[in-house]
Amino acid sequence: MAKGYKINSQEMDDVWGVYVEKVEGVLDLSARKGKTEHNWLDENGVEEYTEAADIRLEARDITLRCFISATSQTNFHTQLNAFKAELIQSGLQTLELPYFTSAFSVYYQKKMRFTTNPRWNDSTLAAKFVLTLREPDPTVPS
Repeated sequence: MAKGYKINSQEMDDVWGVYVEKVEGVLDLSARKGKTEHNWLDENGVEEYTEAADIRLEARDITLRCFISATSQTNFHTQLNAFKAELIQSGLQTLELPYFTSAFSVYYQKKMRFTTNPRWNDSTLAAKFVLTLREPDPTVPS
Protein backbone atom coordinates (compact mmCIF):
# COMPACT_ATOMS: atom_id res chain seq x y z
CA MET A 1 0.00 0.00 0.00
CA ALA A 2 1.22 3.49 -0.83
CA LYS A 3 2.13 5.90 1.94
CA GLY A 4 0.97 9.50 1.96
CA TYR A 5 -2.75 9.19 2.70
CA LYS A 6 -3.22 11.72 5.50
CA ILE A 7 -6.02 13.32 7.46
CA ASN A 8 -4.98 16.50 9.26
CA SER A 9 -1.30 15.73 8.54
CA GLN A 10 -1.52 12.30 10.21
CA GLU A 11 -0.67 9.15 8.23
CA MET A 12 -3.88 7.13 8.16
CA ASP A 13 -2.10 3.76 8.25
CA ASP A 14 0.35 4.63 11.05
CA VAL A 15 -2.15 6.37 13.35
CA TRP A 16 -5.42 4.46 12.84
CA GLY A 17 -4.44 1.35 10.84
CA VAL A 18 -6.53 2.62 7.91
CA TYR A 19 -5.26 1.80 4.42
CA VAL A 20 -6.66 3.30 1.22
CA GLU A 21 -7.15 0.92 -1.70
CA LYS A 22 -8.85 3.30 -4.13
CA VAL A 23 -9.76 6.98 -4.42
CA GLU A 24 -12.69 8.14 -6.56
CA GLY A 25 -13.82 11.63 -7.51
CA VAL A 26 -10.63 13.53 -6.79
CA LEU A 27 -9.91 14.15 -10.48
CA ASP A 28 -13.54 14.89 -11.37
CA LEU A 29 -14.49 18.38 -12.48
CA SER A 30 -17.61 19.32 -10.53
CA ALA A 31 -20.79 20.28 -12.33
CA ARG A 32 -21.43 23.94 -12.96
CA LYS A 33 -24.15 25.50 -10.87
CA GLY A 34 -26.53 28.28 -11.64
CA LYS A 35 -27.62 29.45 -15.05
CA THR A 36 -25.16 28.53 -17.82
CA GLU A 37 -27.07 29.88 -20.82
CA HIS A 38 -30.14 31.81 -21.92
CA ASN A 39 -32.33 30.95 -24.88
CA TRP A 40 -33.67 34.20 -26.38
CA LEU A 41 -36.88 33.68 -28.29
CA ASP A 42 -35.96 36.20 -31.00
CA GLU A 43 -32.43 34.83 -31.71
CA ASN A 44 -30.97 31.59 -33.05
CA GLY A 45 -29.06 29.40 -30.63
CA VAL A 46 -28.33 30.36 -27.04
CA GLU A 47 -26.33 33.00 -25.24
CA GLU A 48 -23.72 31.13 -23.21
CA TYR A 49 -22.35 32.32 -19.89
CA THR A 50 -18.65 31.46 -20.10
CA GLU A 51 -16.92 34.44 -18.50
CA ALA A 52 -14.85 33.49 -15.47
CA ALA A 53 -17.12 35.56 -13.23
CA ASP A 54 -20.12 33.49 -14.42
CA ILE A 55 -18.64 30.09 -13.59
CA ARG A 56 -19.36 28.53 -10.20
CA LEU A 57 -18.95 24.85 -9.35
CA GLU A 58 -20.89 22.41 -7.18
CA ALA A 59 -19.18 20.77 -4.23
CA ARG A 60 -17.14 17.65 -5.06
CA ASP A 61 -17.39 14.26 -3.33
CA ILE A 62 -14.19 12.28 -2.79
CA THR A 63 -14.73 8.60 -2.01
CA LEU A 64 -12.06 6.51 -0.30
CA ARG A 65 -12.30 2.72 -0.44
CA CYS A 66 -10.37 1.58 2.62
CA PHE A 67 -9.72 -1.17 5.08
CA ILE A 68 -8.80 -1.01 8.74
CA SER A 69 -6.45 -3.51 10.29
CA ALA A 70 -5.63 -4.21 13.95
CA THR A 71 -3.90 -6.87 16.04
CA SER A 72 -6.80 -7.39 18.48
CA GLN A 73 -10.49 -6.70 18.86
CA THR A 74 -9.72 -4.03 21.46
CA ASN A 75 -7.22 -2.30 19.15
CA PHE A 76 -9.69 -2.55 16.27
CA HIS A 77 -12.39 -0.67 18.18
CA THR A 78 -9.93 1.84 19.64
CA GLN A 79 -8.45 2.66 16.21
CA LEU A 80 -11.86 2.81 14.54
CA ASN A 81 -13.34 5.11 17.19
CA ALA A 82 -10.30 7.40 17.09
CA PHE A 83 -10.53 7.59 13.29
CA LYS A 84 -14.26 8.44 13.45
CA ALA A 85 -13.56 11.12 16.07
CA GLU A 86 -10.93 12.69 13.80
CA LEU A 87 -13.38 12.79 10.88
CA ILE A 88 -16.31 14.36 12.70
CA GLN A 89 -14.51 17.11 14.59
CA SER A 90 -15.71 20.62 13.84
CA GLY A 91 -14.48 22.56 10.84
CA LEU A 92 -12.90 21.35 7.64
CA GLN A 93 -10.35 18.54 7.70
CA THR A 94 -7.25 18.39 5.53
CA LEU A 95 -7.00 15.40 3.20
CA GLU A 96 -3.61 14.72 1.62
CA LEU A 97 -3.15 12.10 -1.07
CA PRO A 98 0.04 10.70 -2.57
CA TYR A 99 0.80 12.00 -6.05
CA PHE A 100 -0.94 15.33 -5.32
CA THR A 101 1.04 18.39 -4.28
CA SER A 102 -1.94 20.24 -2.83
CA ALA A 103 -4.22 19.21 0.02
CA PHE A 104 -8.02 19.12 -0.06
CA SER A 105 -10.22 20.82 2.54
CA VAL A 106 -13.04 18.35 3.21
CA TYR A 107 -15.66 17.34 5.73
CA TYR A 108 -17.32 14.02 6.55
CA GLN A 109 -20.30 13.74 4.18
CA LYS A 110 -21.97 10.35 4.20
CA LYS A 111 -22.27 7.29 6.35
CA MET A 112 -19.07 5.28 6.74
CA ARG A 113 -20.31 2.08 5.12
CA PHE A 114 -18.60 -1.21 5.94
CA THR A 115 -18.56 -3.60 2.99
CA THR A 116 -17.25 -6.58 4.98
CA ASN A 117 -17.66 -7.70 8.55
CA PRO A 118 -14.48 -7.67 10.63
CA ARG A 119 -12.64 -10.98 10.34
CA TRP A 120 -9.47 -12.58 11.60
CA ASN A 121 -6.63 -13.48 9.29
CA ASP A 122 -3.30 -14.66 10.80
CA SER A 123 -3.72 -12.67 14.06
CA THR A 124 -5.02 -9.57 12.26
CA LEU A 125 -8.57 -8.26 12.49
CA ALA A 126 -9.57 -6.34 9.35
CA ALA A 127 -12.65 -4.92 7.63
CA LYS A 128 -13.29 -2.95 4.44
CA PHE A 129 -15.32 0.26 4.30
CA VAL A 130 -16.24 3.14 2.02
CA LEU A 131 -15.82 6.72 3.21
CA THR A 132 -17.21 9.74 1.37
CA LEU A 133 -15.80 13.18 2.08
CA ARG A 134 -17.02 16.45 0.54
CA GLU A 135 -14.88 19.29 -0.74
CA PRO A 136 -17.29 22.26 -0.36
CA ASP A 137 -15.16 24.68 -2.40
CA PRO A 138 -13.55 22.47 -5.06
CA THR A 139 -10.16 23.27 -6.42
CA VAL A 140 -10.59 24.87 -9.84
CA PRO A 141 -7.99 24.04 -12.49
CA SER A 142 -6.07 27.05 -13.76
